[in-house]
Amino acid sequence: MQFIENLDENFDMKEISQIYICWNTEEMFSDAIILTVALRKKHPHIDVIVRMFDEELAEIAKYSEAATFSTSAYAFQMLQKEVKKDSGIYSAE
Repeated sequence: MQFIENLDENFDMKEISQIYICWNTEEMFSDAIILTVALRKKHPHIDVIVRMFDEELAEIAKYSEAATFSTSAYAFQMLQKEVKKDSGIYSAE
């Protein structure tokens, strides 16, 4: 997959522990799932977290071994409580 090759060329994927996939239209959901599956297959040590607009779609993302999040302020605060301490969005509060 071209996306994965570009990541491998530009980043040391062994040093990355989390990737957040944010998409802005429902039409992009299938691309997000394809990217999630490819990332999990090639780099199983990376936690993949995918933005969700619809709870029904969240079940599909979880089936592909991705965590999900919503971009509402409340949902984002809840996500901050669930991520590891080395996450870029971790909040110590």
